[in-house]
Amino acid sequence: MRRVGRRPSAAAPSVDLIVDQLAAGTSRLLTAHVDGRLVGWLHLRREPSALTGHWGSVHHVQSDTGFSRRGIGAALMNEAQRIAREEMGLRQLHLAARGS
Repeated sequence: MRRVGRRPSAAAPSVDLIVDQLAAGTSRLLTAHVDGRLVGWLHLRREPSALTGHWGSVHHVQSDTGFSRRGIGAALMNEAQRIAREEMGLRQLHLAARGS
């Protein structure tokens, strides 16, 4: 799925990469909604190497700042852990974090 009809944004290459990984079945995109509104998302990715294919990485955990301290991030992380273990068969999850 590629964006058509508008000038691509700076985020377009990252979005395209995530969509390609979803299509290949090597990653999952989790979303959180409150009253039909998207308030958070998380990208869970299987490592591509045959050597580390049993590992997963958590990428791009984000939540709407208007919903701070409501457990959105914790709920996304808990669901990512469940999906990684039960649905993707992963044995390790890795998370990189950056300062604000």
